Amino acid sequence: MISMSMETDSHLLHLQGAYNVRDLGGYAARNGRHTCQNVFFRADNTAALTADDIRELRDRGITLAIDLRSRLEAREQPSRLAGAEGVHYVQVEMLDEISSNGFRDFPPSLTVMYKDNLDKAQASFAQVFHLFAQNSGAALFHCTAGKDRTGMTAMLLLELAGVPDETIIADYAATEEYMQPVFSGIVKHMHTLGVEVPDYALRSEPDVMEQTLAYLRSRYGDARQYLLSGGVTAEELDVILSRFVA
Repeated sequence: MISMSMETDSHLLHLQGAYNVRDLGGYAARNGRHTCQNVFFRADNTAALTADDIRELRDRGITLAIDLRSRLEAREQPSRLAGAEGVHYVQVEMLDEISSNGFRDFPPSLTVMYKDNLDKAQASFAQVFHLFAQNSGAALFHCTAGKDRTGMTAMLLLELAGVPDETIIADYAATEEYMQPVFSGIVKHMHTLGVEVPDYALRSEPDVMEQTLAYLRSRYGDARQYLLSGGVTAEELDVILSRFVA
């Protein structure tokens, strides 16, 4: 495994009830620009956030929380951000063929799953970016592990901002390290149920994101074109970039 933690550790929020909450600000972008801190946060499951965790997120300006999990996932583990004072919680259901199907009937690979999600969940990604544009504060988006659905959303956001591929890939790959305590527990639990979780399902290999970026560009052009074709307006994208890139 290629370790890329040095480029991402400074972005990690050390919370008590979540392992993979990170600020997407502070990354270099093209033309000497950089992404701004305290604007967009990626996260894993928010069901175990403590009162102190929620207070820290609110102190960082988070006013919008987008839950990308399925209805079943959200029902079984309700987000602590739903109903939190000052936070607008919205569920944008996005299926991932792993967490949302109860770790059964796995896809052949993460690359195949990500390509399928780009094609099939374009409307959901567009809804997320509509919400980003409408929100005046900071936004947090999350799924169960903060790896697949969250990773793809982060990819689109960072690619739109002009962040280099190597940084986008490192940001994606870091999840494997941060989520190890959770992933090992999942494997043990599923084993007791007679389900063997394939190794790739709980990893975030750099080449998976590299191939996903290549597919995005070959089929859609880039993140901007992908989102425009999904119904996000140019004005909305400009609003997002005006807040996120400096």
